[in-house]
Amino acid sequence: MKYSCPKCNFGLVIQRTFNKKFMISCSKCDIRDIVDYAKNIDEVYLEFLARFDQGQTPDKKEFTSQLKEEGIVRDKKEIESMIGSNTPDPITKDVLFSTKDYISYYKTMSSPEPEFGSKVTELGLADGIIQYLEKKNIIKFYKFQEDALLEIISGSNVVITAPTASGKTEA
Repeated sequence: MKYSCPKCNFGLVIQRTFNKKFMISCSKCDIRDIVDYAKNIDEVYLEFLARFDQGQTPDKKEFTSQLKEEGIVRDKKEIESMIGSNTPDPITKDVLFSTKDYISYYKTMSSPEPEFGSKVTELGLADGIIQYLEKKNIIKFYKFQEDALLEIISGSNVVITAPTASGKTEA
């Protein structure tokens, strides 16, 4: 069943939280509330409507404070402390500072620089393959490419796992 916002008649989102409460929100008019656990979602909606009618739904500042008190989201300072000197991209920043998710841990990992292997001319490949690779400005193989080629040349089947855009196709 779809539940309507009592303020703007738009559809409400009702989410169960980890601490046996329900978070109710309207994405159109930004009304939000936290309601204690009930046996079924209809009771949650009715409790929310009663709170709305009595003017007991929190404003944005009160709601944010309530989320922190309930342990549903972290304080902005805690998240900033996790981020440290890193600069997250805009999408990550939106997720980190939204009130929709609990940020339990944040860590950035940089990709290691790839290890280079032999030159394309040193592996005994056919001249046509070497010319094609050089035309594509591939002068050296990455180490994993070299290892894969040597295994293929020796008759083994090979499965390559490597990050996107790291040269798996060429191997």
